[in-house]
Amino acid sequence: MIKEEILKHRESNSVALKDIPLTSWNRVDYKLEERENYTLLQNAEIKSENALVKEITFDKIEADLRFELDRYINELNRVYLNAGNLIESTKTKGLVRVSYNATKENPHIIDYNLIKVNEGQSLTVVLDYTSISDVKALRNSIYKVEVEENGELELVFVQRMALDSDSFAQVVIDQKAYSKVKEYFIDLGAFGLGSSNKIYLDESATAETYSIYLADGERKVDLEFSNFHKGRRSESLIEGRGIVKDKAKKVFRGNLKFERGSSKSVGRESEFAILLDKTVKASSIPTLKCDEDDVLGEHAASAGQIDKDKLFYLTSRGLNPKEAERLIVLSSFKPVLEKIGDKELEKVILEEIERRV
Repeated sequence: MIKEEILKHRESNSVALKDIPLTSWNRVDYKLEERENYTLLQNAEIKSENALVKEITFDKIEADLRFELDRYINELNRVYLNAGNLIESTKTKGLVRVSYNATKENPHIIDYNLIKVNEGQSLTVVLDYTSISDVKALRNSIYKVEVEENGELELVFVQRMALDSDSFAQVVIDQKAYSKVKEYFIDLGAFGLGSSNKIYLDESATAETYSIYLADGERKVDLEFSNFHKGRRSESLIEGRGIVKDKAKKVFRGNLKFERGSSKSVGRESEFAILLDKTVKASSIPTLKCDEDDVLGEHAASAGQIDKDKLFYLTSRGLNPKEAERLIVLSSFKPVLEKIGDKELEKVILEEIERRV
């Protein structure tokens, strides 16, 4: 992005933001702390194979009312945008890795991204967000995604920012007929975490979304995953797995909507949360809406302390209670991480979880 264009854009748009109330979510007792002097440019480390990656430009950004996590967050992204990419598949199988690290000099990552998978092509995109400790970093990300007919997309979002940070992510995916999407949300960091993911499925499209989260300390976590079945014989899955401990607060919202014309479609949503302390607050809010008769929608949720029988079995084999508890937690996350198929990433994530549990 060009520095002069960013300055001009901010000067002509910043007034509108002042009239909008700061983000406040009573459901997890969270209020955003206003920042000042937003970073002008945020550089990313990008590696790509068989894919086109270009810096986003203001003329490529279009308003989309489906991004509705929060009005202030949306406007903040529009006004203070400082990063983002246009990513597009070019061959049968492509790979893109994008890494951001918020520092003391550049504490704000405000990115808008367009991702497109062309007909019959395959693309994997890994996005990794980190920040150094003792910095009040802010991440505010928007992803608008299109997957054409018979296209395949794998999206991996890794968020491991420091405790003093806030992280917001919004994703909207439009899937054409017979397309396939797999998503992985790995949220281990930030004090305030808000995420919204929406998928719109045409005929015979399939989507799988996996969410892993760790809420400890006094973190505030608000996650929303919504799948909209538009076409016949579409299939979707939402699966959440999390750990909540100390005085953290978490809300997980899984939504399935079967629109008229989506007969023979199947949607499943589940969340499994382990609560390590009695002082946590954790809610799971599933929603199922049907405008079509011949569909199958399923919800499942469980939240509780670690299984005492498993704990007893492991301690009887020589592990102390803390080691046994840690092993059970890691085994809950590992099946999802193994699906990604990235051993190096899996190792980093498991080490971070092990350090904090």
